[in-house]
Amino acid sequence: MAFALAVAALATGCQAPLPQPSHTGLSARETVRPDPRLAAAGAGIYAEVCSNCHGAGGRGSEWAPALTTMALDVREVAALVRAGVDPPSMPPLAGTLTETEIEAVAADTVELRYSG
Repeated sequence: MAFALAVAALATGCQAPLPQPSHTGLSARETVRPDPRLAAAGAGIYAEVCSNCHGAGGRGSEWAPALTTMALDVREVAALVRAGVDPPSMPPLAGTLTETEIEAVAADTVELRYSG
């Protein structure tokens, strides 16, 4: 399953602790919450693929920053998920997740700011 590969990739990517971001809040370009149905679909993907490093509920860990305080919009988050962040720290998932799965997990990540 694609998620198993992503989990393995992310598990190996959690190699060094990262500093927590200093900014909080929503992006100035973001005017509406993500579609709740899309975010709900992304929650399972987040749990399998992202929570290993970013923690339950996106609260962060010593290995990856909290997602509840990142001021990125859904498109920006999706771009990071596609391309990765300083690979292998966060490997690119474009070849592992479908575009719909990337959009769903990005929506869930932004939604974490409202519930986190």
